Amino acid sequence: MEEPQNLAASLERHLTLSDDPGFQAFMEAIQPFPNEELGHTISQAMQKRHKDPPCSHLSACLGTPVSAEQARRILFYPSSQEMALYPKLLASSEPRGESQEKCLMHALTCMYLVHSHIWDRVKPFVEAGGCIQLKDLLGHSNLYIASQAMQCFQIITDEEMYPWHEPPRQEGAVAAEDLLVWRRMFEVTQAGLIPALLRHQDTFPGSGLLALTIFAWVVSWVRYNFTKVEPSGRDAWQKNFPSVKMV
Repeated sequence: MEEPQNLAASLERHLTLSDDPGFQAFMEAIQPFPNEELGHTISQAMQKRHKDPPCSHLSACLGTPVSAEQARRILFYPSSQEMALYPKLLASSEPRGESQEKCLMHALTCMYLVHSHIWDRVKPFVEAGGCIQLKDLLGHSNLYIASQAMQCFQIITDEEMYPWHEPPRQEGAVAAEDLLVWRRMFEVTQAGLIPALLRHQDTFPGSGLLALTIFAWVVSWVRYNFTKVEPSGRDAWQKNFPSVKMV
């Protein structure tokens, strides 16, 4: 007869989609793929990852033991606190060991497929410095990783998900609960984002148009909020960023 702890481990290994509503919600939230074969391949890969989550790699990257249950939650249905861990999982500093590479691939894939489309997950990610990591990944030697990072950035800056040009304001300033998001986005625009985009004029299919779309957003956002051309933006940013010199 199987020992209780082994029985529990066996049951956990054979967890199915219907047993985990969080994972089911993740799979249902995946955006449609251009062809059925690709969608099937991604579905199989996600279910395999769910069945056998990368606990040891996550533990190594985060510097703390991560159980299978925690690993599934981090990857597939993270809380705000767990989304704040994603910048560490996406870190691209050299040299990268096996665990860092594995975490990067797993976390970026989940970010690209689902999390980047959900503002409640994007917000803590950006607040924790996640966009800086996405910018750094634009220089990754693996163009698959670079393309996913660029697409995540484009999704995050989509005005339909969050009104970047017209944020919630209180007494003329960006609302307190949104201010850190704005500070972090300002920081990434000052951290070499445009040169990183210019590297991708023709590096993967659609890279030039995608880079141009993000470039146009950056220029528009900075102009609207950090130049003297827009009085409303100038007044708001003088309250929010008194130390930032406007041009």
